Amino acid sequence: MKCTWQEGNRITLLVNGDEYYPAVFDAIDRAQHKVILETFIWFE
Repeated sequence: MKCTWQEGNRITLLVNGDEYYPAVFDAIDRAQHKVILETFIWFE
């Protein structure tokens, strides 16, 4: 799948599960075509 930046798109950094899960489920509910997720887990 090749994705390119489209006007009107946005990126939001979500720091933890309390921010992540509600935002993801909301994006899925509002999606007209697709939702692309990218996650990273960092430990010190």
